[in-house]
Amino acid sequence: FAATVIPSEYHSTTMVKYQATAGMRLLDTAEQVLVYDALYKGLVESNNDPLNIEVNTHNLTTTGRRFVFDALSRSDLGTLGGEMEGFYGAVATNYLKGIIDVNLHIISDHETKGEDKPLGALDMGGSSTQIVFFPSNE
Repeated sequence: FAATVIPSEYHSTTMVKYQATAGMRLLDTAEQVLVYDALYKGLVESNNDPLNIEVNTHNLTTTGRRFVFDALSRSDLGTLGGEMEGFYGAVATNYLKGIIDVNLHIISDHETKGEDKPLGALDMGGSSTQIVFFPSNE
């Protein structure tokens, strides 16, 4: 889907990060490395394997390649720790609610009204749970 939204002239420089979460944390490090090595190899090799179809979504057309983002390196694949998983969940929640902007600054309407303070987040997954909240100064 991203290849249809990001203009093709940016495909070669668009960074891609793949971060697995709790299920992958259940595997030992050696097994994780094998999975990520195989994933990386498959993505890189698919660049030379055309789909033989043209996909048109929202009037944007893909290149016909399976994985178009050439800037991917093996170090872009890994396992996300539980603390960062919770942090990203809270950031996404506050961004989607319009409380913070893309630079993680509180949007001024929320500062002046005081109605919507930053939200916490609760993420209950199959192998882990993250709870993020902002402590009160009171």
